[in-house]
Amino acid sequence: MTVPPSLDELRRHPVVAVDVNDAHLDVAVIAPDGNPLGTPLTLDLPLAAASASVTGHRGAGGADATAPCSAAFPPHSCGIG
Repeated sequence: MTVPPSLDELRRHPVVAVDVNDAHLDVAVIAPDGNPLGTPLTLDLPLAAASASVTGHRGAGGADATAPCSAAFPPHSCGIG
């Protein structure tokens, strides 16, 4: 069984912060000291994906809307994976 890392351990690594808004996501990598690393991104969401978040269902564009985020922040750049 794998033991999850402690909060102290997790706080030593950058994290990806996502702010969900009406028709877009604001995304940034945050350093352990609380400062952003690099340039934050704003990702526009198709209307179907934005309204789907309210109902809990994925719209046709839901998966594609987050693709730029995973391309901009590959897992290993944030200490993930």
